[in-house]
Amino acid sequence: RLMKIYNELPTVYAKGGIGWKLTDYRYNYLRNQYADNKKYLTPDTKGKYACDCSGMIVGAAYDGWYVGHEPTWQRSHDWNDKSLHDLMTDKVKPQNAILGMCLWKEGHVGLYVGNGMSLDCNYDSATSNGIHLRKIEEVGWTEAGKLPEIQYVTPKVGDVVPMVITKIDGN
Repeated sequence: RLMKIYNELPTVYAKGGIGWKLTDYRYNYLRNQYADNKKYLTPDTKGKYACDCSGMIVGAAYDGWYVGHEPTWQRSHDWNDKSLHDLMTDKVKPQNAILGMCLWKEGHVGLYVGNGMSLDCNYDSATSNGIHLRKIEEVGWTEAGKLPEIQYVTPKVGDVVPMVITKIDGN
């Protein structure tokens, strides 16, 4: 689901976002919710889908964000990078992660998508503003782990895995 979002939706980083489309109301709400969002959200970001790093994971994994559907925020899933880290089980080094594991480093979370690659959402004025596909070493993840309520499937040789990379930032 998150690879499809990455490939098909224009995204932008915004603290407090979980994948909402930036209507005038949500644009103004998020800009006023956190002072930093005034830097991230500019008039040209309206119409894009806003999330922060934890909101990217929560929106896609728990709150129903997929192409064609916006997430519905649930208080039970109001997690940030630290609380997601606290929820992680079966922790391993990032290079030993399996598909779909949460990746963590101090102050930031992402998702392992296979072949040494991760998805994360941040503001990087040098590249782009939103969800990025990057090598795990490039981000400097320190741990990987499973999140609750997620079913993890380890593909076997010959399995079809619905995770096709069609766009890579900076490459």
